Order: sequence, then C-alpha cells, then structure tokens
Amino acid sequence: MATQADIEQNANQFVANAKGQWTELVKLARNTTPRNRAQAARSLAEAAGVGKSTLLRKLEALHAAMAAGLEDEELIAKGQRWTLAKFIADKRNNRDDEQVVLKWLVSPENRDAAHENFWRIGKILSFTTSDQLWAFLNSQMEQWSDEEIKHAAGEMR
Repeated sequence: MATQADIEQNANQFVANAKGQWTELVKLARNTTPRNRAQAARSLAEAAGVGKSTLLRKLEALHAAMAAGLEDEELIAKGQRWTLAKFIADKRNNRDDEQVVLKWLVSPENRDAAHENFWRIGKILSFTTSDQLWAFLNSQMEQWSDEEIKHAAGEMR
C-alpha cells in the first residue's frame, strides 16, 4: 500500500509532467506552420496515444495566440486552460453570422440516442456549448475517407 509520501510524490510528478507536456507543445507549435498543423497533430496523436482532435485544437489555439503576439514564455506561464479558453472566446466573439437552429425529422429513438450521445461527449470533453460539440463532430467526420464512411454504413446494415 502506498504511503502518503508516495502519493504526494506521484501527484507532484503528474503535475510536473503535465506542465512539461504543455511547454513542449508550445515549442512545437512555434516551429510548426499552420499548414502542417493537422499532420503534426495526427503524428503526435499516434505516437503519444492521445486524441488527434484535441491536439489539433490545442495547436490551433497556440497558433492564434502566437499570431496575436504572445511569446512562448507567456503561453507557458498562462497555461493550457487559459490559452484554450481565450481561443474559444475569441472565436465566438469574432463570429459575424448569427447562430442557427438545425432541424431534422427523426424517430424518437434516434432523437433520444442523439441526446444521450451529445450529452456523453459534452461531459467527457467538458464542452459548455452545442457549437463546441458540432465543431468536434465535424472535425471527426472530416478525417474519414469515403471508404471508411462506406465501411461504417455497411456495418450498420
């Protein structure tokens, strides 16, 4: 059984690793062009075993902050939460178009399943708006090849 000292050491190491990972991602973003952002996210995600869309969003947020003039040290100090929150707020504030309501006729079973899945995704990824959910879903679907879509549809039948 772990002692309190072991638990504290593990917790401190976890925090240090998380801060170190953010530091390295900031440096990587500085040396990655926006044009190569998707490929970098894909490669990193595969190598690290993490979600590609999450890495892509972090790189987008870092590139936006860097384009606004923030230096690496400032981004490292402000941290990941601040950088991503500012990115999302800026996107929302810079939107020219009004948001729209999407409406489809679906069976009650599909509506219920969609609500449950949307709620689950939002909870897992800490989304606070439906726009975040749709951006995530679109980013996932954009990765699928035509063959992958056909294969997935074949599994459904």
